[in-house]
Amino acid sequence: LVKNQVIRQVSKKTGISSKAIKSANDFYLTEEDNILVEKALEDISSKNIYNIDSAVTVEDIKKNIIHFVASRGYDENSDKKLLVTIDYITLTKAIKGEDKKRILDELYEMLVELKSFFENKDIKVLFLCLSQTNRDIITSERVKTPSLHAPTEGDVMASSSVYQNSDFLVFLMNPSKIRGL
Repeated sequence: LVKNQVIRQVSKKTGISSKAIKSANDFYLTEEDNILVEKALEDISSKNIYNIDSAVTVEDIKKNIIHFVASRGYDENSDKKLLVTIDYITLTKAIKGEDKKRILDELYEMLVELKSFFENKDIKVLFLCLSQTNRDIITSERVKTPSLHAPTEGDVMASSSVYQNSDFLVFLMNPSKIRGL
C-alpha cells in the first residue's frame, strides 16, 4: 500500500492522529502508541492487498496483477478469489503519442484476456473499473428535464470500450450534487 493510505489505516486502527504518525520526530509517541502502530502495520501487511497509487501503462497494470497473483499463492488448487480494482481508469498512462481512447480500449482488452487466463486456471476474478461520467450529464437541458437525469451509455467515459467489455455497469449518482436539481 502507498504511504498515505497506510498512515490513514494505522490512524484508524490505533486512534492516533495521522499528523502524529507522519511527524513522529516532532511529536512524542508513547511506548504504548509505538506498540499499537507496530501491531496495526503487521495487520495491514498480512492482508492480500496491493495498491499502485500512480499512473501506469496498460502493460504495467497487467504485469502487476500477474505478479500479485503469483506472489500470493493463487493457483488451480487455491480457493482464493481475486478482486482487482482500478480506481479511475482514465489515469491509465499513455505511451508517448498514444490516443487516450485507444489506451482505454487496450486496458479493457487486456482485462478480458486476463479474466480468461485466470478462469482457465480456475481462479475466480472480478475486475472493478471505476470512472466518472463525462460532462454531458450536467448540461442545462438535462438538468431542467427530469427524464434526462439518469445516466445513460453515452455518459460514460470511453463508453464503447466499457460497454463491449463489461458484464455489468453500475452508476452511482447523487442528484443533489447537480446544480439546479
